[in-house]
Amino acid sequence: MGAPAPGHAPDAAAFAGSQLLVRAHGAEAPPRLEPAADAGGSIPVHGGMSAETAFETDLFVGRLRVFFRVPPEHQAAEATALLEGKKRQMWLMVQGRVKRATPLDMLEYGSWYERPLRLPAPLILGPALNWLAARIGGSLSMNLRGDRPHVTGPLCAAAQLLNVSRPGEAPGLAEAEEDTRLLFGGGEPQAREAMSSAKRRAFFRHAANRAGRVFSPDHVITFQVWDHSYHHHSFQMHLPPCFVLDMVKTLDAQPVDLSLRDKRTGEWLLRLAVWHRRMLPLLARERAAARRRERARRGGDGARGRAGHGGSDGGGGGGGGGGGGVSDDSAAEEACSHSDLSSGAGLEGLSEAMASAARVASYAIDLEGSELGEDSGDEGAAGGGGGGGGAAPR
Repeated sequence: MGAPAPGHAPDAAAFAGSQLLVRAHGAEAPPRLEPAADAGGSIPVHGGMSAETAFETDLFVGRLRVFFRVPPEHQAAEATALLEGKKRQMWLMVQGRVKRATPLDMLEYGSWYERPLRLPAPLILGPALNWLAARIGGSLSMNLRGDRPHVTGPLCAAAQLLNVSRPGEAPGLAEAEEDTRLLFGGGEPQAREAMSSAKRRAFFRHAANRAGRVFSPDHVITFQVWDHSYHHHSFQMHLPPCFVLDMVKTLDAQPVDLSLRDKRTGEWLLRLAVWHRRMLPLLARERAAARRRERARRGGDGARGRAGHGGSDGGGGGGGGGGGGVSDDSAAEEACSHSDLSSGAGLEGLSEAMASAARVASYAIDLEGSELGEDSGDEGAAGGGGGGGGAAPR
């Protein structure tokens, strides 16, 4: 696993007894976020729902709420009422105004990740991508195998609900209804009668229909996005026909990214990260490995410095050897942390068919029996890693 991005990887205290944590993402966190639970930009989530939270960035000012489906005994009454009769596992509501006119083509909604994903076998991945593309449509931009994976699309085609209104006429976050008439000129039929969500999404999937249209600072944008397949409470994704992915493993302990971006400049209008408590052992293990690498580096630098100033060859060699030993151990631990069936390691002797079957088995899992499903075992491993770090030269 790569190192967590500095400044936004949480510790156990940040979860405040919850399985989920929503936090303004990394260095691009909104400068003003109210209410915020802590200096890390956390948005409190209790009973599977957040409070209404105001935020402002250089490009957008607005408010948001997010809901997650959690076990009924933990679900807040308001969230239960809103989710009743719906299949939604996550539901994000955002309302606000852009600070400068933004072409529809340039306002992207989606997920961006900072390091490669640990993807399942093609047997699962191929049908899953086809299914995802069918849901999002031809405007989808998807790169899952690169160094900076992303799944994005124009907001006007990606949002399940989109409402554009005049100031003073904006609906409530949860009460908003589909209405994009203000995006059209007075002579166009779409300006006279609001399209349904399905028709609007199909219309704006074509670049020619987005051309020349803008989100204006004079209008209030309300949009909602939701997901039926990603069970955030367990951090599993359910894919047809019967696959279940452990997303802690697939995302390599990265948070789920929910973001709004200006494609022209790469600036963020909103960037949220959804973390799960099951990530904590992996994050702790990586922090311990990073500390060992840093101590090894300092030990090696100190040994070279003593040798350069006429110190004992034996002492310098011993220091360098100690540093090298820790560095090798860290490298070995990192290699082991990547060595599981999801990456295909250790499968060289199997036929391709058997390798695919093994990878499928490693991803179509029941989390109750997985190593990542039991915090106590992983916390012990993390603690052991930290202890190993204590033996490094200082």
